[in-house]
Amino acid sequence: HKKLAELLALEGRTEEAIEQGVQAAEIDWKSGHRQEAWRQIQSILRDHPDQTAPRLLAIRLADEAEDKKLAIEHRKTLAQIYQNKQQPKRAIAVLREIVESDPKDLSVRRTLAQELEKENLLEEAAREHLQIGDLDIARLHVGLEGSALFRHLLQVCLARVELAAHVVQRALARRRRTLELVGLLAGIRQITLSLAAARFEVADLRFIGGVL
Repeated sequence: HKKLAELLALEGRTEEAIEQGVQAAEIDWKSGHRQEAWRQIQSILRDHPDQTAPRLLAIRLADEAEDKKLAIEHRKTLAQIYQNKQQPKRAIAVLREIVESDPKDLSVRRTLAQELEKENLLEEAAREHLQIGDLDIARLHVGLEGSALFRHLLQVCLARVELAAHVVQRALARRRRTLELVGLLAGIRQITLSLAAARFEVADLRFIGGVL
Protein backbone atom coordinates (compact mmCIF):
# COMPACT_ATOMS: atom_id res chain seq x y z
CA HIS A 1 0.00 0.00 0.00
CA LYS A 2 2.80 2.44 0.85
CA LYS A 3 4.69 1.94 -2.40
CA LEU A 4 1.49 2.09 -4.39
CA ALA A 5 0.59 5.33 -2.62
CA GLU A 6 3.96 6.78 -3.57
CA LEU A 7 3.57 5.77 -7.22
CA LEU A 8 0.05 7.19 -7.41
CA ALA A 9 1.26 10.45 -5.89
CA LEU A 10 4.00 10.71 -8.50
CA GLU A 11 1.39 10.23 -11.21
CA GLY A 12 -0.71 13.02 -9.76
CA ARG A 13 -3.50 10.68 -8.68
CA THR A 14 -3.84 12.37 -5.30
CA GLU A 15 -7.14 10.93 -4.10
CA GLU A 16 -6.08 7.37 -4.81
CA ALA A 17 -2.69 7.99 -3.21
CA ILE A 18 -4.33 9.25 -0.03
CA GLU A 19 -6.66 6.26 0.06
CA GLN A 20 -3.75 3.84 -0.24
CA GLY A 21 -1.76 5.76 2.38
CA VAL A 22 -4.64 5.61 4.84
CA GLN A 23 -5.03 1.88 4.27
CA ALA A 24 -1.29 1.40 4.84
CA ALA A 25 -1.46 3.30 8.12
CA GLU A 26 -4.44 1.26 9.26
CA ILE A 27 -2.63 -2.00 8.46
CA ASP A 28 0.45 -0.85 10.38
CA TRP A 29 -1.71 0.07 13.37
CA LYS A 30 -3.49 -3.28 13.44
CA SER A 31 -0.13 -5.05 13.08
CA GLY A 32 1.20 -3.31 16.17
CA HIS A 33 3.45 -0.87 14.29
CA ARG A 34 1.84 2.17 15.86
CA GLN A 35 4.67 4.64 15.44
CA GLU A 36 4.89 3.86 11.74
CA ALA A 37 1.13 4.26 11.42
CA TRP A 38 1.28 7.69 13.08
CA ARG A 39 4.15 8.77 10.83
CA GLN A 40 2.16 7.76 7.77
CA ILE A 41 -0.97 9.63 8.90
CA GLN A 42 1.00 12.72 9.92
CA SER A 43 2.75 12.76 6.55
CA ILE A 44 -0.59 12.63 4.71
CA LEU A 45 -2.14 15.33 6.89
CA ARG A 46 0.88 17.55 6.49
CA ASP A 47 0.50 17.47 2.70
CA HIS A 48 -3.32 17.33 2.65
CA PRO A 49 -4.67 18.95 5.85
CA ASP A 50 -8.23 19.30 4.53
CA GLN A 51 -8.71 15.64 3.66
CA THR A 52 -11.29 14.00 5.91
CA ALA A 53 -10.35 10.32 5.51
CA PRO A 54 -6.89 10.56 7.14
CA ARG A 55 -8.30 12.94 9.76
CA LEU A 56 -11.03 10.45 10.67
CA LEU A 57 -8.44 7.69 10.99
CA ALA A 58 -6.26 9.93 13.17
CA ILE A 59 -9.24 10.49 15.49
CA ARG A 60 -9.98 6.78 15.69
CA LEU A 61 -6.35 5.92 16.43
CA ALA A 62 -6.11 8.65 19.07
CA ASP A 63 -9.29 7.34 20.69
CA GLU A 64 -7.94 3.80 20.71
CA ALA A 65 -4.66 5.06 22.18
CA GLU A 66 -6.72 6.94 24.81
CA ASP A 67 -4.98 10.18 23.87
CA LYS A 68 -7.85 12.54 24.69
CA LYS A 69 -5.98 15.77 23.95
CA LEU A 70 -4.85 14.62 20.50
CA ALA A 71 -8.30 13.28 19.64
CA ILE A 72 -9.88 16.63 20.55
CA GLU A 73 -7.35 18.54 18.45
CA HIS A 74 -8.12 16.43 15.39
CA ARG A 75 -11.87 16.71 16.01
CA LYS A 76 -11.64 20.49 16.19
CA THR A 77 -9.84 20.55 12.86
CA LEU A 78 -12.35 18.13 11.34
CA ALA A 79 -15.28 20.26 12.53
CA GLN A 80 -13.70 23.32 10.90
CA ILE A 81 -13.21 21.38 7.66
CA TYR A 82 -16.89 20.41 7.61
CA GLN A 83 -17.88 24.01 8.31
CA ASN A 84 -15.70 25.23 5.44
CA LYS A 85 -17.26 22.62 3.16
CA GLN A 86 -20.78 23.72 4.16
CA GLN A 87 -21.57 20.39 5.79
CA PRO A 88 -23.26 21.60 9.00
CA LYS A 89 -24.77 18.29 10.11
CA ARG A 90 -21.35 16.62 10.10
CA ALA A 91 -19.80 19.63 11.83
CA ILE A 92 -22.46 19.49 14.55
CA ALA A 93 -21.89 15.76 15.08
CA VAL A 94 -18.16 16.33 15.61
CA LEU A 95 -18.71 19.37 17.85
CA ARG A 96 -21.07 17.31 20.01
CA GLU A 97 -18.33 14.71 20.43
CA ILE A 98 -15.89 17.40 21.57
CA VAL A 99 -18.36 18.83 24.08
CA GLU A 100 -19.01 15.35 25.44
CA SER A 101 -15.28 14.86 25.89
CA ASP A 102 -14.58 18.37 27.25
CA PRO A 103 -17.78 20.07 28.50
CA LYS A 104 -15.90 23.16 29.73
CA ASP A 105 -14.54 24.16 26.31
CA LEU A 106 -16.55 27.37 25.91
CA SER A 107 -15.22 28.15 22.44
CA VAL A 108 -16.47 24.85 21.06
CA ARG A 109 -19.81 25.19 22.85
CA ARG A 110 -20.31 28.66 21.32
CA THR A 111 -19.56 27.30 17.86
CA LEU A 112 -21.93 24.39 18.44
CA ALA A 113 -24.72 26.73 19.55
CA GLN A 114 -24.26 28.85 16.41
CA GLU A 115 -24.34 25.82 14.11
CA LEU A 116 -27.43 24.45 15.85
CA GLU A 117 -29.23 27.75 15.33
CA LYS A 118 -28.35 27.73 11.64
CA GLU A 119 -29.94 24.29 11.37
CA ASN A 120 -32.99 25.44 13.35
CA LEU A 121 -32.25 23.01 16.16
CA LEU A 122 -33.45 25.72 18.50
CA GLU A 123 -34.06 23.81 21.72
CA GLU A 124 -30.58 22.32 21.69
CA ALA A 125 -29.08 25.69 20.72
CA ALA A 126 -30.78 27.39 23.67
CA ARG A 127 -29.62 24.60 25.96
CA GLU A 128 -26.04 25.18 24.83
CA HIS A 129 -26.32 28.92 25.44
CA LEU A 130 -27.60 28.23 28.95
CA GLN A 131 -24.82 25.75 29.65
CA ILE A 132 -22.31 28.40 28.61
CA GLY A 133 -24.09 30.89 30.86
CA ASP A 134 -23.82 28.47 33.77
CA LEU A 135 -20.09 28.06 33.16
CA ASP A 136 -19.64 31.84 32.96
CA ILE A 137 -21.53 32.32 36.22
CA ALA A 138 -19.27 29.76 37.90
CA ARG A 139 -16.33 32.01 37.00
CA LEU A 140 -17.91 34.88 38.98
CA HIS A 141 -17.43 33.19 42.33
CA VAL A 142 -13.68 33.64 42.58
CA GLY A 143 -13.42 36.70 44.83
CA LEU A 144 -13.62 39.25 42.01
CA GLU A 145 -16.73 41.12 43.15
CA GLY A 146 -16.50 44.85 42.43
CA SER A 147 -13.60 44.48 40.01
CA ALA A 148 -13.62 45.38 36.32
CA LEU A 149 -13.29 41.70 35.44
CA PHE A 150 -16.31 40.87 37.61
CA ARG A 151 -18.42 43.47 35.81
CA HIS A 152 -17.21 42.17 32.45
CA LEU A 153 -18.17 38.60 33.33
CA LEU A 154 -21.61 39.77 34.40
CA GLN A 155 -22.08 41.39 31.00
CA VAL A 156 -20.94 38.17 29.30
CA CYS A 157 -23.47 36.18 31.33
CA LEU A 158 -26.28 38.55 30.46
CA ALA A 159 -25.43 38.46 26.76
CA ARG A 160 -25.40 34.68 26.80
CA VAL A 161 -28.77 34.41 28.54
CA GLU A 162 -30.23 36.95 26.11
CA LEU A 163 -29.09 34.71 23.24
CA ALA A 164 -30.83 31.76 24.85
CA ALA A 165 -33.96 33.85 25.29
CA HIS A 166 -33.88 34.89 21.63
CA VAL A 167 -33.64 31.27 20.54
CA VAL A 168 -36.50 30.25 22.80
CA GLN A 169 -38.59 33.08 21.39
CA ARG A 170 -37.98 31.76 17.88
CA ALA A 171 -39.13 28.30 18.93
CA LEU A 172 -42.19 29.67 20.71
CA ALA A 173 -43.08 31.64 17.58
CA ARG A 174 -43.58 28.27 15.91
CA ARG A 175 -46.02 27.29 18.64
CA ARG A 176 -43.65 24.57 19.75
CA ARG A 177 -44.19 24.79 23.51
CA THR A 178 -42.67 21.41 24.24
CA LEU A 179 -41.43 19.98 27.52
CA GLU A 180 -37.94 20.84 26.31
CA LEU A 181 -38.88 24.51 25.98
CA VAL A 182 -40.51 24.53 29.41
CA GLY A 183 -37.25 23.22 30.84
CA LEU A 184 -35.26 25.87 28.98
CA LEU A 185 -37.50 28.63 30.31
CA ALA A 186 -36.87 27.32 33.82
CA GLY A 187 -33.13 27.41 33.11
CA ILE A 188 -33.34 31.00 31.94
CA ARG A 189 -35.25 31.95 35.08
CA GLN A 190 -32.59 30.31 37.25
CA ILE A 191 -29.70 32.11 35.55
CA THR A 192 -31.64 35.38 35.70
CA LEU A 193 -31.95 34.97 39.47
CA SER A 194 -28.24 34.21 39.71
CA LEU A 195 -27.40 37.37 37.80
CA ALA A 196 -29.75 39.42 39.95
CA ALA A 197 -28.09 37.98 43.04
CA ALA A 198 -24.78 39.15 41.57
CA ARG A 199 -26.14 42.72 41.83
CA PHE A 200 -27.13 43.34 38.25
CA GLU A 201 -29.58 46.23 37.87
CA VAL A 202 -33.11 44.85 37.51
CA ALA A 203 -33.61 47.14 34.51
CA ASP A 204 -30.91 45.22 32.65
CA LEU A 205 -33.02 42.08 32.95
CA ARG A 206 -36.20 43.49 31.44
CA PHE A 207 -35.63 41.80 28.08
CA ILE A 208 -35.38 38.38 29.65
CA GLY A 209 -38.36 39.13 31.90
CA GLY A 210 -40.41 39.77 28.81
CA VAL A 211 -39.66 36.29 27.50
CA LEU A 212 -40.56 34.68 30.80
